[in-house]
Amino acid sequence: MIETPGRFFYNMVMKEFGENLRKIKEEQKISQSQLAEQIGTTQQYVSRLESGKHIPSLYFFLLILR
Repeated sequence: MIETPGRFFYNMVMKEFGENLRKIKEEQKISQSQLAEQIGTTQQYVSRLESGKHIPSLYFFLLILR
């Protein structure tokens, strides 16, 4: 399957978002479970964000920024 430029860009952005989220968690010394509790979601959701398999809704994106 040939990856379209749009899909390539989306995947690149999501991978970078996940890497940055992981770095921030490490700097703050919090686990996926702790972040999930703080933003009102599950550890599995945070894991999918970190792995670049899911894009956060604007709501969760803003909660993560806090």
